[in-house]
Amino acid sequence: MKNVILMTLALPDGTGAHWMCHYYASAFLRAGFRVILVVGTLVERVELPRAGQALLHELEQRGATVRFLEGYQKLFSWGLIRKLKALARQADVIVAFNQRDRKYAIWAGLLAGVPVIISVQNQHRFRGTPFVRRAKAFLYGVLVRRARLLVCTSEVVREEVTGSFGVTERRIAVLPNGIRPDRFEISPGPGRPLWAKLGIRSDERVAVNVGRLDPQKGQDILLEAFAGADCPDMRLCLVGGATEGSAYARQLSEKIARLGLGDRVLMVGWRDDTPQLLAEADVYVHAARWEGWSLAVLEAMAAGLPIVYTDCSGRVAGFQEGIHGWTVRTGDVDDLRAALERLAGLSAEQRICMGQEARALVHEHYDVDRVIAPKFVELVKSALRIDG
Repeated sequence: MKNVILMTLALPDGTGAHWMCHYYASAFLRAGFRVILVVGTLVERVELPRAGQALLHELEQRGATVRFLEGYQKLFSWGLIRKLKALARQADVIVAFNQRDRKYAIWAGLLAGVPVIISVQNQHRFRGTPFVRRAKAFLYGVLVRRARLLVCTSEVVREEVTGSFGVTERRIAVLPNGIRPDRFEISPGPGRPLWAKLGIRSDERVAVNVGRLDPQKGQDILLEAFAGADCPDMRLCLVGGATEGSAYARQLSEKIARLGLGDRVLMVGWRDDTPQLLAEADVYVHAARWEGWSLAVLEAMAAGLPIVYTDCSGRVAGFQEGIHGWTVRTGDVDDLRAALERLAGLSAEQRICMGQEARALVHEHYDVDRVIAPKFVELVKSALRIDG
């Protein structure tokens, strides 16, 4: 064995899949492996967020090798496959993290004779006409069935992988994502200076939603629910940047105006101080239409916030209704509206108590360094029959 892990990450953008890639790469380094991370180039993604740059730099500081390669955005790139194949010959395994880089990882693995493990971070969506979507799904299934192991972030994802793509159960493991809770255990200090700078008064309650502005994340559903909810002293803050080439952010702005929410909803874009914003918030709400497993929900819980989240990726292990927050039906505006009103009706003491329970739950089940990442390393080692 070479004790080398080759990882592929098409979008090093500092969002969920990148964080999990970072956590797992760090765990492999701690376990004594050499890590080579191959990411998409800045040519393809014109502006790499600072969070993405910081994560790559941190991995390099820890001893990982980071390589930028072009081609992930293309429908097919033989040049990228050849370069990945050459790197794969140095490794024991390829671990792929983004949907768009999996086909390249599979092809490189097949040509180099190296097994591929896929971290399935999300439910799948394919673009194009109905025929094109079906064709893409069929071809995708043909490829992913060649993987040694698919590590799914939830039972919902597992069911999709088996039902839609024909992957056998023996090639699947389920492991939720995790976080480093201490990143979000921040004392807010006196007052709420960040929110004050954004024009929010000290007597107003702040509900936060974190995620890129994309239909997947359901901010449009959240706005409709918020408009109908009886919570006049609550402000809603949407934290996240727009998907490239997407008109969704403009549509959200238009919806805010149409619903008369202009003085109650803030869209603050991509922020590098999200942990501080959560520390100063009162509650958290997540309205996604589909997910693999939401890091944003775990981060809000670690920050000590009562939460409302949709059941699109199943239930958080150990989560109790009314103790940690509430689960709502995916896409159900009325259910989300009622949950917002329950959040708004909490006293300060109730919010603190629920937040403490939420934080304890994350520590018990979702601490990535102590609980999740070691399990991922063991899954990979077991799949490769690596002893110790």
